[in-house]
Amino acid sequence: MCLVYLRYYLTAVVCFFLSQSSFAYLSYGDATDDCNWSTSQVLTKAIWNCDDLTIASGVIITFDLTQVTSVVQLRVQGSVNIAGRIDVSATATNPGPGGTAGGDCDTGGIICTLQDGVGSTGGEGKGGQTGDDLGANLAADGGGGGGAGFSVVGEAGDAGANVGGGTNGAGGAAGAQFVSALSLNTTLQAGVGGGAGGSGDTGFAIGDGGDGGNGSGSLVIVSKGDISLAATAELWAKGRIGQDGTSNVVEGGNGGGGSGGAIYLVTAGTLTSTTASVDISGGATNTNGAGSKGGKGSDGLFRVDTESGTFTGSFNITSPDGITTASFTTPDGILDPLDVATTSGSVDLESDISPSCTYRVNGQISYRFLTSLIFGFLMAFLLFQFYKYTWNFIVSNRFGVTKS
Repeated sequence: MCLVYLRYYLTAVVCFFLSQSSFAYLSYGDATDDCNWSTSQVLTKAIWNCDDLTIASGVIITFDLTQVTSVVQLRVQGSVNIAGRIDVSATATNPGPGGTAGGDCDTGGIICTLQDGVGSTGGEGKGGQTGDDLGANLAADGGGGGGAGFSVVGEAGDAGANVGGGTNGAGGAAGAQFVSALSLNTTLQAGVGGGAGGSGDTGFAIGDGGDGGNGSGSLVIVSKGDISLAATAELWAKGRIGQDGTSNVVEGGNGGGGSGGAIYLVTAGTLTSTTASVDISGGATNTNGAGSKGGKGSDGLFRVDTESGTFTGSFNITSPDGITTASFTTPDGILDPLDVATTSGSVDLESDISPSCTYRVNGQISYRFLTSLIFGFLMAFLLFQFYKYTWNFIVSNRFGVTKS
């Protein structure tokens, strides 16, 4: 029994170092979830530990965006067969899973200026400025919001254009590029929001700026088996267009678009795609409203990792920014660290996310793992004290000598 506890502790120590590796968020899971979906689903959690993953043709998998606020991880011990749609896109009211919101300037008659997209990545679109009536009741339009950055720089918003004598607001700057295909090795980040349009102002009338578009969520599918995508398969991670500014003698600027998100497919086997569709587009340029242009949000990222560094077939990728598939070899970090034969009397460890070896999620170490580590340490300490006491007892009784 003592040896079992000692092995449990040593396993926890090994898992600790594995969880600190650069690929800590990648895991095959423990197969505790049923991921065979033959009807459309609105899922309420971000991390799924699948035996196999099957999505039938015509099935649409979306997420309750009021509950799922982390990037989506589908961890698969077996194989993946997708003929339907997985959608982690933003909506008009909510960012996608893990994404952030656009700037808020649709305030109902209150002057609004420089309302950036939410977050701190540097990719958030910058808010447009309000027009300035110069204290003389002169008409001045607000500037459009800047588009969010992601895999490339977003698009800047345009300045206001009213010729009513006031000073028009400047357009918001574009959000910066802050992720790359290689950065998916260490973290899976979602899209960010665009900047809000600035208010138009005459001193007695205000045109509201449009809210920035919300950022898309992101999705990773990690499979120990093969991944097969049918021609009807769709993977969506789309940013949202900014909202229109309103007209009230003067014009509020349009909001900038939110960015697309990342879609990352990883398999220790093979990947086959029969022209599956991938949409990682950022929110479009907004010229719909009467006010100045809100900038386009950056497109997202699409990466495929296989053991050979190649895949069979092709993808139909919607990406106005021209993002193409990045294909690499499988990162060493997804190799199952506990995929070894167990001996009689040892602890049965199912996979790399069994109770004694849980990977970090979003940089956090699981409480279950910490409990295991502390428990194992205490057991090792007690075993050492028992050994020391036994030694002292035997030696002192036989030789009259006490071991210090």
